[in-house]
Amino acid sequence: MTAPIHDGPGLITRRLRVAKHEVAWLRYVVEAHGHLANVHVAKGGVVTLVAPADRAALLDGVLADLEREITVERLGAPA
Repeated sequence: MTAPIHDGPGLITRRLRVAKHEVAWLRYVVEAHGHLANVHVAKGGVVTLVAPADRAALLDGVLADLEREITVERLGAPA
């Protein structure tokens, strides 16, 4: 069973897909940036990042840097 993802006022989410073997690297990078976001992992390498809205620019910058190292597919909101 997967825990619900808590988002709401003051929080932003970023959904993406990475190769399964890259999930640990993505988690490490996010945590190395002062626990920039909560990392929620689903099947198939789908990752949801939840962060305070005031850290959105920093999170997006870290994701842009990661995209230069690994394949990151940005996903929209869940259906």
